[in-house]
Amino acid sequence: MRLMRRRGKNLIHRNAPIVSATTPSSNLSSLPPDPSVPATSLVDDDAINLIELWDTLVRGKYLIITFTIIATILALLQALSSNPIYRAEVLLLPVTGEESTKSGVLANLGGAAQLLGLGSQSSNSTVFATAKLKSKAFIESFLREENLIKVLYADRWDAEKQKWKKKPIPRWKRWLGLPDESPSTDEPPSMWDAVQLFNNILSINENKKDGLITLAIEWGDREQATLWANHIVERINLFLRDLAIQDARKSMEFLNEEFERTQIVVVRNAIASLQEGQMKRIMMASVKTSYAFDIIDPAVVPPENAYVRPQKSRIVLTGIFGGLFAGVFAVFLRHMIRQQKKTAATKSYKTSIPNTQF
Repeated sequence: MRLMRRRGKNLIHRNAPIVSATTPSSNLSSLPPDPSVPATSLVDDDAINLIELWDTLVRGKYLIITFTIIATILALLQALSSNPIYRAEVLLLPVTGEESTKSGVLANLGGAAQLLGLGSQSSNSTVFATAKLKSKAFIESFLREENLIKVLYADRWDAEKQKWKKKPIPRWKRWLGLPDESPSTDEPPSMWDAVQLFNNILSINENKKDGLITLAIEWGDREQATLWANHIVERINLFLRDLAIQDARKSMEFLNEEFERTQIVVVRNAIASLQEGQMKRIMMASVKTSYAFDIIDPAVVPPENAYVRPQKSRIVLTGIFGGLFAGVFAVFLRHMIRQQKKTAATKSYKTSIPNTQF
């Protein structure tokens, strides 16, 4: 009986289908699922990846903390060592009285102004004054009159010897050990560079709703910034006033020539009216100090702690988050390098084992 049972089991095993490594995947997929394995035991790959990432961060927590502390210290040193920059502002209102006066005179002349070629010339004095305030020609004249080049380039001006120092070697050249190719002579900074530097510290913003203009200067010396902001408004008013007087005098010379040349009564009366308007223009420009801009709110010296830069809290927060990001990146980079080394070692180990046939 025992012998028959053993033979029966052998026959069952012989007749059963053999599933080997060479069995196609289609046959494996057609097999029914094993009821002994519960569905809840299958873990999602995304959850595994998140857990693995979290474990990687936990293992590299000391590296992240080190990066964060170093970046925070560097940011704090940068915030404490930076020189404060102050902002002085002047609130201006453009003067538009002259434009309305000129348009009124030309409108009263009617066709006679067209005969003289003056009817179509209506310029916007506000736009002209604002554009002139931003022009390089005016900035250059302001720097020359105020003698500000030595102040803007104080690090290159030797007050004791009253001469310009040699231009310093750029820091990146010193780090790389490159030779100094700057001229040996003590040349002063060019006016082009001075104008560009002043434009970087000067800002002019116009409010389209009410027409007010805010002129601001940002500089390390709060008293100098306030002085420059007020002086530049005085200079632009004086500059445009002199320009208007010169323009009116040239117009007077032209009108005098036209008055002597023509014999038409209507034209002569029109020229006389224009001459009267130009005389009023010269008179108003000569006696009015705020010719182009009225100062609504002059610049005052800001308090010592009212600097606009550096924003120390923002610098420190940037250092903290920058160090945190750098630390996380370093941890994942280290993990990736280790995984690659581990994979390469596994492959080399498998190839070193000879294939065994059973």
